[in-house]
Amino acid sequence: MIRLTKTKDKDLLPCRHFLQKAAKGVYNIWSFRDTPPWVKDGYFREIDKNHLMLLPHIKKMVTFSYLNLAEDIYPSLLNNTNAMDVIFCRNVLMCFAPRYAKAVVQRFYRSLIDSLILVPVRP
Repeated sequence: MIRLTKTKDKDLLPCRHFLQKAAKGVYNIWSFRDTPPWVKDGYFREIDKNHLMLLPHIKKMVTFSYLNLAEDIYPSLLNNTNAMDVIFCRNVLMCFAPRYAKAVVQRFYRSLIDSLILVPVRP
């Protein structure tokens, strides 16, 4: 999920780029610098010496879409933000004042299936 702060179409272009890139499932090897070998070996394949690609059967289980985290519109069946298995959160909560960050984390928690996890990813 990506936090959107403006409403004009031109303001969404960077977000579209990142979502399209993520949906391809191709990552620079640098992205895996702290990743255990079992994750790389089990879920990715090397496409060249600098890039790994998420395995197709794993990629089919993931969806990418726009969501304004500042709005109280999730969890919801309407935007497919309910019953999530896992949420990876990187470099977004620091954009919010503490009380808003707390509200986002609470909505994330309510979006998860019981006993699953929210993963704050370090930069």
